[in-house]
Amino acid sequence: MTKQNNKRKNEVKIMACKDAKKKQAEAEKLAVKNTQPETKEVTEERAVERLFFGVDSQIQSDDVLQNNITLFEWSVRNKVYPNFWGRNLVGENALTREEIDFLHSKGCKIAAVYSDSGEKQTEEQGQIIAKKIDVLALELGVSKGTAIFLEIGENEVVTRDFMRGFASMLLNEGFTPGFKANTDATFDFDREYSRGMQTDKDVFEKCLIWAVAPSLAEFDRVTDRLQGVTEYLYYHVMGEPLTHPDLPDFIRLAKEKGFKSAITTNGTLLPKK
Repeated sequence: MTKQNNKRKNEVKIMACKDAKKKQAEAEKLAVKNTQPETKEVTEERAVERLFFGVDSQIQSDDVLQNNITLFEWSVRNKVYPNFWGRNLVGENALTREEIDFLHSKGCKIAAVYSDSGEKQTEEQGQIIAKKIDVLALELGVSKGTAIFLEIGENEVVTRDFMRGFASMLLNEGFTPGFKANTDATFDFDREYSRGMQTDKDVFEKCLIWAVAPSLAEFDRVTDRLQGVTEYLYYHVMGEPLTHPDLPDFIRLAKEKGFKSAITTNGTLLPKK
């Protein structure tokens, strides 16, 4: 296997999330059954069925690797059939119309990410960026309803007004707005998003958050603020979350506070069985 091929494969992050609502009725039926060995086995199988896998990559999913298969096919061969694929809308190796058609032909949805270096302070600035995304999405043929995440840098100044303008415009254009940001309370995003939930909940509660996991103490503090705001917590540690020593405590603490956890992992540290 060549170094180039290894590099491309290492850029892939396998993402897993739970769709609890889709199987809620089935789970409730299982809960009332008698606790027997066969019931337990079925419950475990159902739990696996509720896991939705996805991929986040910096290169195109239809890119042909040196073993003459596409990146998508390589993912499937590794026993992961992705329900969605995370791709950048701008920059090097950005999403293309051909790749969108390719992914849709495989029954795979798109999680789009957009980055912009402009100021993020006024409502009008948020609307302008959302309009840029709408025009780009129209050119690419991105389906309405697709989740589009705006990337917020740790050192960027971002305000509630900006996020309200961005989210409102994207919602009006038929897309699901999201933010990819560090939710640590020391950064602007956490504080300003919390303000938005207090003043414009009808807009902010419709947004998705692609969050970076904090330290255990910070995680405890942030999750206190998020209670009643969101049901799911997504673990993205700008690397492999299974290497984080506090990950089991994150999940335990989240469960105690009533959250459901979803982990993004490249799968290399998972047991083979």
